[in-house]
Amino acid sequence: MKNICIIVFTLMALPALLQAQQTPAGKMKTTAFRSDSVRIDSLMTAAWKIRSKDAQKSIVLLQKAEQVQSKTGNYFLQDVLHYYMGVVYKNLNRFTESEEYLNKYEAFHAKINNTVKLAAVKMAKANLYSDQGLWDKSMDAVTQSLKYQEQLNDTAGMLRAISKLGYLLTEVNRPYDAMAYHRKAIKYAAILKDSTQISIALTNLGVVHEKLKLYDSALYYYTLSLKINEPLQDDMGLVYDYYNIGNMLMKQGQDAKAEPWVRKALTTAKKINSPGEITFCQLLLGNLLLNTGKTQEGITLLENIINNNDYAISLKDQSESYRDLYSAYKSLGQTEKALQSLEKYKAVNDSMLNENVAGQLNKLEVQYQTEKKEKEITLLNSKNELSAKEIAFLHAQEKLSTFALLREQERRQALFTENALMDSIVEKEKINNGLLASENKLKQTELQKETALKASLNRENDLKSAQLKKERAIKTGLAAGVFLLLLSAGVILYLYRNQKKKNLLIQKQSEDLQVLMKEIHHRVKNNMQIVSSLLDLQSISIKDTQASEAVKEGKNRVQSMALIHQNLYSEDNLKGIKAKQYISNLLQNLCDSYNISNDKVKIVADIQDLNLDVDTMIPVGLILNELLTNSFKYAFTGDNKGLLEVELKHQDEQLLLKVKDNGPGFPLELDAKTAKSFGLRMIRAFAQKLKANMHITNENGAMVELNITKFALA
Repeated sequence: MKNICIIVFTLMALPALLQAQQTPAGKMKTTAFRSDSVRIDSLMTAAWKIRSKDAQKSIVLLQKAEQVQSKTGNYFLQDVLHYYMGVVYKNLNRFTESEEYLNKYEAFHAKINNTVKLAAVKMAKANLYSDQGLWDKSMDAVTQSLKYQEQLNDTAGMLRAISKLGYLLTEVNRPYDAMAYHRKAIKYAAILKDSTQISIALTNLGVVHEKLKLYDSALYYYTLSLKINEPLQDDMGLVYDYYNIGNMLMKQGQDAKAEPWVRKALTTAKKINSPGEITFCQLLLGNLLLNTGKTQEGITLLENIINNNDYAISLKDQSESYRDLYSAYKSLGQTEKALQSLEKYKAVNDSMLNENVAGQLNKLEVQYQTEKKEKEITLLNSKNELSAKEIAFLHAQEKLSTFALLREQERRQALFTENALMDSIVEKEKINNGLLASENKLKQTELQKETALKASLNRENDLKSAQLKKERAIKTGLAAGVFLLLLSAGVILYLYRNQKKKNLLIQKQSEDLQVLMKEIHHRVKNNMQIVSSLLDLQSISIKDTQASEAVKEGKNRVQSMALIHQNLYSEDNLKGIKAKQYISNLLQNLCDSYNISNDKVKIVADIQDLNLDVDTMIPVGLILNELLTNSFKYAFTGDNKGLLEVELKHQDEQLLLKVKDNGPGFPLELDAKTAKSFGLRMIRAFAQKLKANMHITNENGAMVELNITKFALA
């Protein structure tokens, strides 16, 4: 059975501290604002006082306070309201709402780095997670709370965190580490003269000894805790004391002595209207009733716990309830209910495991992000060092540029001197040019002739240049055309490959859907086969002939539909049924059902090889099942060899379905349109659905012919 530890209610010492929270911003300027604030404060104060004794009434008061804030826009003590609602929702086992409000409170105080409030909310979240059996998340929260308390040097806060850590270590099977924490908690509580915390620590020590199966020692510690809580009249503490003493007596085999203690625990839990405590007391009482032979009373109590709609129960409590129900049903020989309880027990345990794994993954993610940040910081430091080197390099470049500028100025001065020398040389050249002028005139005549010759050559060159430009333009156009063709080919190839990928994806999805549809039809066929087998078994035990025949006919109808689903999953075509194969299987099943052999009845089947749609084949199959059943039951009662003809053809845009036998035929007074027999009513209904004309005649036996106009080929 369940080991229970006193949950450390971290808020015992905090009401006055939390109530000291001031209004959001600015002074209250109007009387109405002050009135709303007083109303909000009074609602919250009243709710907090009864948070343990009547959590349901407490949450109603807090919701009213929240409504006042929303309507008036006066968000006085909004963060404290979020904290209160988170704690009370936890007491009501409404864990999702509790976490939502505690997260809001934590986010608000994280922004302003309020260590006191952060320590409190972390402790509250630790209690929330432990109530759900989420030990990893609870351990993380209480560790963070302890760090904050150590920063604040808050002895009372450290006491609560240490006590909680001891409880969690007990739950994760580290009993000796847990014992060390609980003894440390007793020392802190003694310093503070806090009787309640001493009681909690003693209870926790009892739980550790219980884990170690030292039941006498555990009972000793639980009794010490009871002696402390009785004078204090601490109902919550008394619930746990009564519970733990009863649980220990049960484990020692003293069920008769245990029952009064367990019932006192449940009565006290109901008195303070605490859902979590009510639940685990009911679990222990249910287990006690099962042990003492009051099995049905115990089962009723456990089922009421699971089916309770007033408040949520933790995964851990669900697990224990299903486990005990499994044992109870198994002892009563109710195998089916026992297996159902066992499956639910395994499913709840899997959920608990997945949540713990998710918590571990979150821790790894945080560790990864931290390492990533450290690497980024290292990289930034390296970049800063590189930037310093670049600055030094730029200073060196600047010095080199200054030196190069000085060299350039020197070079320009040298060029200026050189130009002055050149000017003197030019003057001398002018004199020489005058002497050469006459010589040039003579040469000009020759140059003019050469110029005329060059002009003609230039014209010829211009013509050739124009021709070359045209050729280049043509080549450029051809190159551009080739490029565009290649580009178009590339685009077409890309689109083709992309479409090919889409087609492959669609084909894969289609194949997956086909496999899924086959599996569905297979399961439907198996389910119908089970129903058919159950009807067959039922017909054996029915003594009334008429009732037995009715059950047998029902079995055959189910079997006819099962054959359709069998054909669907055994063929590649999931929409169509091969009529010839289906009707052959149907005939064989009905022959087996009515013990019809080839020596007694000759069957002539003229079935066209059609592939009919499922929506057509189902009514056709059921009609055919009724007609064949009628023939097997009434047509072949004598010693004469029977003849049964079955025909299905597609002709003249219609389906022709005909069944004929050589029996005595239908009664003369039978009117197929008004007959009230179930079989004929079913045939008429399906014939109407298929828009079929039905003809019934008595010519050397009974013959039924249907001309079906509404059908679909697959």
